[in-house]
Amino acid sequence: YAGNYHSAHLPGPDYLKLAEAYGVPAVKASSPAEVDDAIRFAQGVGGPALIWFEIAGEQNIFPMMPAGKGLSDLIETWGGPEE
Repeated sequence: YAGNYHSAHLPGPDYLKLAEAYGVPAVKASSPAEVDDAIRFAQGVGGPALIWFEIAGEQNIFPMMPAGKGLSDLIETWGGPEE
């Protein structure tokens, strides 16, 4: 897809600080190695919790929906016959 990945960078609020302002425990997972700990943290909270999964701008996110296609045309892995 010519370097067009999962999204565009749009500046927004600091969701961790926003959660903190409302008294909601929050944690950020910036790498796959941090995901399990972040989920365990949220599961250990006795109420709502926020996990901010930070995804690298160059990361391919699966499944992908090709433009103009339907759910039956999802790309679930990279390197299929048409890639």
